[in-house]
Amino acid sequence: MNSSFDVIIIGAGPAGLSLAYCLGKNKLSTLLIEKKSIKLIGEKTCGDALGFERTEELKTLCQIEEPNSESVCEKLETVHLSSANKFEISIAFQCRTIDRLKYGQQLLKMCKISQQFLY
Repeated sequence: MNSSFDVIIIGAGPAGLSLAYCLGKNKLSTLLIEKKSIKLIGEKTCGDALGFERTEELKTLCQIEEPNSESVCEKLETVHLSSANKFEISIAFQCRTIDRLKYGQQLLKMCKISQQFLY
């Protein structure tokens, strides 16, 4: 294994995997370090909402595919916020919730297919 890398990334979350993919496409030798096993990359206790604009930017700037239909849990049109003291507000906001494990595995597969890194 190479003991010298252009970049070392700690953490294979969406940001780490996206960065590894982009760096690999630009021929930079990259080491991605993650404490979880490969099967658990992407797993997180809570889910995430992901705005459409962000994934469109990633696709345009880095050719990172949007979450596939298997990774999307639901599409949201409104965010409803409330607090214990009965404050409530609803905001029109289009986004989707994603299954982090499935999306992490989708990003990992993208990196594997393009042979951007070894593990």
